[in-house]
Amino acid sequence: MKHGTKVTYQNRTYDYGYIGSQGHLIIYHEGECNMQDGMTVNPEEVELADPHVSFGKAIEKLREDVAMAREGWIERGLWIVLDTPEHEAPRFMIEDSNSKRRDRWQPSHTDMLATDWCEVERPDEASEWEPTR
Repeated sequence: MKHGTKVTYQNRTYDYGYIGSQGHLIIYHEGECNMQDGMTVNPEEVELADPHVSFGKAIEKLREDVAMAREGWIERGLWIVLDTPEHEAPRFMIEDSNSKRRDRWQPSHTDMLATDWCEVERPDEASEWEPTR
């Protein structure tokens, strides 16, 4: 398990830190990985968190500059980001790694009700891809 992996402990989500003395896991509240805030827990009481989230949680991640995709989009090389141009309203952009293009995207009601959203790695050069329109 790598540092920062999402885990669940007592029905709450935490970030995995490292294996401590005597084989215990050190976990942190999400986004608060510093040595003073770590909790030592028995590894048998920790599970990997489901990487899928609702659209509401996906929006929170998009605001943190994380690329998100529906489960079925990943193998097709598609994901969305939140574009926040200066002096304009924020907008969703869908990016396609196959065509190296990006375009505005409007979620459907199915997208908004879905719970299969997950984080994806976005290539650094994707922000420079040309819009299709």
